[in-house]
Amino acid sequence: MIDSRIEHLTNQTSQTDKIDMTKKRLIYIALGTLLTVTACSQEDAIRGLSEGDSNRIIFRASLPQLSTRAKEINKDNLDSFQVTCFINGTATPYFSDKKFEKDNDRFLSPDPACVWPNNNAQLNFIAFTPSCGDMRNLDSFHDTDFVLTTGEQESYKLENFNIARDIADQIDFVTANATGNLLDNEESGIKLDFKHQLSRIEIKAYGANKSYDIEIAGIRIGGIAVKGDFNFISASGVTGADAASSWEALSKGIVEYVFRKDDHIITLDETEASPTSLDKAISLMGSKGYANSAMLIPANNGKWDYEKNPGNQTNAQNSTTEGAYLSVLLRVIDATNSALKSQVYPYHDNTDNMEVVYLAVGSEGNVTDQLNLYKGGNGKYYTDSANTIEYNPGSGMEVKEFGWAALPISGDWQPGLVYTYTLNYSDGVGLREPTDPTEPGKSIISDKVSVTVGVTDWQPGSSSTETVPRK
Repeated sequence: MIDSRIEHLTNQTSQTDKIDMTKKRLIYIALGTLLTVTACSQEDAIRGLSEGDSNRIIFRASLPQLSTRAKEINKDNLDSFQVTCFINGTATPYFSDKKFEKDNDRFLSPDPACVWPNNNAQLNFIAFTPSCGDMRNLDSFHDTDFVLTTGEQESYKLENFNIARDIADQIDFVTANATGNLLDNEESGIKLDFKHQLSRIEIKAYGANKSYDIEIAGIRIGGIAVKGDFNFISASGVTGADAASSWEALSKGIVEYVFRKDDHIITLDETEASPTSLDKAISLMGSKGYANSAMLIPANNGKWDYEKNPGNQTNAQNSTTEGAYLSVLLRVIDATNSALKSQVYPYHDNTDNMEVVYLAVGSEGNVTDQLNLYKGGNGKYYTDSANTIEYNPGSGMEVKEFGWAALPISGDWQPGLVYTYTLNYSDGVGLREPTDPTEPGKSIISDKVSVTVGVTDWQPGSSSTETVPRK
């Protein structure tokens, strides 16, 4: 896609100049599935020849429009990425970890190292975003101990990758690989496809029971990978767009989202406003929009075995004994006496020291006002664990107690897939958490909760149904 301006300049040079000119012509590398060099307009080609652009590697980015999420990376919010480049067959990078930033409709780096070599060497590009620098500056990542190994291409990896434990702080992570050289790709361009390397987890609920109402104020996902190493090129050694990546050295932990100020408490009852059927299932990750799904490290998750291993302990000889589970922060109300509406769970006396979360909730609209309250021995509530700053609920406010109710889940989570767990609370509540100090795995109400798992969105998938059995 060399326009008439470039051809005019070329015709006025000698044969030697033509060779030099060929080496210095710009190559436009298109990211995503939509753009190649041949699709660039004449205006784009002329802009590429502006002063200071000679021989620079320039990226043009376009990603398919996906379902929106505030912290999902798509074509509208992709504004920078990090690139390392190898000359094929060499162990030392041609350039390492350079940040390319958006400039109108293109991406470039001010670093003078980011130019095409003056030969026909094949270059292998590895790109990802957020960059290491951005990760260290974002709350989206739990720790700041990222180590980017830059040895041979086959061992290029991001070690100690941590996801945020607060689901609201989590963010997407995408990578891409490609190969190309100056002469072969000056007109055809280089296509670089970004891939989502995390799994998205959505949690919804519906259902109603004549005996009790349920109020929900958060979710927790445990026994899942929260830290690992990301290998940009698998052991096969294949480079370019066909390079296979992998997650390694995974460590397990817990992520959660507890409702915060202005989140609406979710109520499951028999009223018309309640989501009583599958088609009306509602997200359990708050009402603010930024927290409608978790971004988690892909892994093959076995179930929490609440009967044989209620505490979900890891066996030194068999680390797979720690299974995955989903917990819902809820409050169970006796619906058989409409006048009393007494609390059934969590237990008021709390003689077994179970984990209780205290939230201040407004009576109008059931909206959260204050989270992470602490109850003192005097029955008052405080905003600090030392019980020095007393919390005084305003008019129309009530401090409510919530407890965790767990369900075992399983699934081989793959990168780029969305897994939607839909919980049916028509017949049960769940189990005491694996971390419960006295009775982990004990049924809260001796019925069952049905869990339907669907796989959708980023790539097509399948669905399955799992049921928590009666104790």
